[in-house]
Amino acid sequence: MTEGLRYQRFRAYDSNVHLLTVDLERREIRPVMGAEQFPFKMCQPILTAVADGCLASVGSGYNLTRWHMKGNGVSDQPLHALVVDGELWTDGLGQGTGFLLGEGWAHVQQNRIQVHVWGGGSGVQINSVNLGHDGLANAFTPRGGTNAQPDPDKPLTFLPDAVVETLVPIWFGEDPKWKQDLGAEGVNHIVSGIPQILKDGENVVPLLNLDPAAPHGPDGWWVRRNPRMALGTSADRRTAYLCTVEGRIPGSRGVRLKQLASVMQRHGVANAVNMDGGGSAFMYHRGELVADSCYGDGTLEGLRPDHYAVAVF
Repeated sequence: MTEGLRYQRFRAYDSNVHLLTVDLERREIRPVMGAEQFPFKMCQPILTAVADGCLASVGSGYNLTRWHMKGNGVSDQPLHALVVDGELWTDGLGQGTGFLLGEGWAHVQQNRIQVHVWGGGSGVQINSVNLGHDGLANAFTPRGGTNAQPDPDKPLTFLPDAVVETLVPIWFGEDPKWKQDLGAEGVNHIVSGIPQILKDGENVVPLLNLDPAAPHGPDGWWVRRNPRMALGTSADRRTAYLCTVEGRIPGSRGVRLKQLASVMQRHGVANAVNMDGGGSAFMYHRGELVADSCYGDGTLEGLRPDHYAVAVF
């Protein structure tokens, strides 16, 4: 491994696989946002990551507009939990598995973020939002500053459920207070996807479900061959793995979710989570777009707009 980062390209399941292995004691992984202001804007965060000097980068998790709002104008916030430099950008709407990053370590686990905000005699508990129950609020920290605490002039914003078309700002009086639990000690960043595909070295992607409506049904997105992207860790949490599989292009069919887990398992990954694939799957390494999006034009500018990139420094 050269200077804490190794890139491998190989074939599996009639597809091109790209794998980054990162020594977390020598290298840092963090999400890079393309836009700093709320509401979220889809942009090209990979360009920001490269300008900041990243050595390598892959895409992100899912976003709410594309998968739930069908382009009706709701802000392009991430669908699942996102924490940047200890600040909660969104606690996530719907189930999500987190890729947690701390100083020299990474871990994959079900998100357990809890938020309590109160002031002026009123309070809101944002608890276990990632369990996906209807009607629970989705919280966003105020953007435009570095302080994650609620501000009377920059209120927290809530999306009450997955079918509304407007975001609802809520103020908490003159002296708002804020308490959050990110689910683990020493967390700097959290990026999230769904589902967890490896747990303690075991492939945990469900087998084929005969229900055609299930994600792992005969034509479900877990089962179809697609471009894929996943993040994983070693058993000791000191090594991280970023994997992109090309698909929907000549010579590379893409893989099923269970195949993606098997590929990573064979390369020593103990825990892994599936991230956004399809047209969002790409990989950049040391100045080269080694895996282009299936809809790309061979340039970084031609990649699908997104809200953040997962970058190695």
